[in-house]
Amino acid sequence: MEQPIKFGITAGFSYNLENFSSLIGPSITIGDFISLNTGIALAQKDMLKGKYNAGDKISENLDFDQLHTKTWTYDLFFSIGLRFEGLFKKVDEKEKTTSK
Repeated sequence: MEQPIKFGITAGFSYNLENFSSLIGPSITIGDFISLNTGIALAQKDMLKGKYNAGDKISENLDFDQLHTKTWTYDLFFSIGLRFEGLFKKVDEKEKTTSK
């Protein structure tokens, strides 16, 4: 008999033309068609340099790179995966009894 719930690992990465991020976490597959995934995403983000704070008035004309630095941070992620193979396939009653 096939287990209705299976466990696994989800891993991935993304790139948005400026920054990289990667993710990893546990995955739970329910039945044959739905997967629930969660975990930690590590992302490279632009943050204000330590000597600046949001809302500060700056008298100099500074560009973006002079005000920001790239920093690795983490976020939580949650996703739902759907498997469509066989979802709309009609199964004969004869096939159901012979495949068991």
